[in-house]
Amino acid sequence: MSILVIGCKKDDPVAQPDPKKTMAEFPFIGEGHLSTYLMNLGGLIDTSTTIFSTQIDDVEWMVIAGNTLGADTTIVYAEGDFLMSYSIGEDPSTAVKLLKRNAQVGENWVADNITNVITGVDMSMTVAAGTFNSVELAQITPSNDTSMVYYTIEDGIIQQEFDAIVLVVYLELYSKNF
Repeated sequence: MSILVIGCKKDDPVAQPDPKKTMAEFPFIGEGHLSTYLMNLGGLIDTSTTIFSTQIDDVEWMVIAGNTLGADTTIVYAEGDFLMSYSIGEDPSTAVKLLKRNAQVGENWVADNITNVITGVDMSMTVAAGTFNSVELAQITPSNDTSMVYYTIEDGIIQQEFDAIVLVVYLELYSKNF
């Protein structure tokens, strides 16, 4: 992914996120919020993975996630205790449950044929960006590949481990601007 900056002088201040414009239910989704991740893709280390959010209207936010391999743009919104997501160009009725706030161990749901199970809460996770008390979410595919996701509603995804038998992917929060 390439970024082109036009009209930026050396003394121009760096834009900061607006702390007043965040999704109340999931504050890591906010105007101008940017998270950068350290990714270990089968031994190949990369820090180009980023997640950026911007507000569309009073309910929906656009989230752009990308790295050197490409980018994905989704629309997210809160529905009850869930962060819902659907792809740009798709019907909003196709939205799936991504993350849950007020999570309790044992809660589960199915989204896109993936079984999601809350397996821990208040799990202390230390990554490059700091130490966070996270929710532990197991995501299990129909072929029993499992991804472990650690997140907070304030900071988003803290760490993710995916073991697909032929490839192990590890992602951890490296930095954030909020």
